[in-house]
Amino acid sequence: MTSKDWHWIASEYRESGETQASFCRRHGVTASALQYHLKKPQQETKSQEVGSFIRIGELIEIDLPTGARVRIPASGELLKVILEACGAVTR
Repeated sequence: MTSKDWHWIASEYRESGETQASFCRRHGVTASALQYHLKKPQQETKSQEVGSFIRIGELIEIDLPTGARVRIPASGELLKVILEACGAVTR
């Protein structure tokens, strides 16, 4: 199955109100595969929300999910706050 197929199946399951076992039997999929794809979108969203970080000399370049690109000094409190807010580092 394609990624789109699994996205549709996961959406259908969430809206169905059925147990996983019943839904899986009806759609001919395994419970483990369904569980994997139910969690997968959350994991993908988290990684996409962070964007990417690249060090350029004394600057850090951050590509945000919105397409914006920000450059800030590679050291200092501002960088720490931004990285914490993005979930890239823990407090």
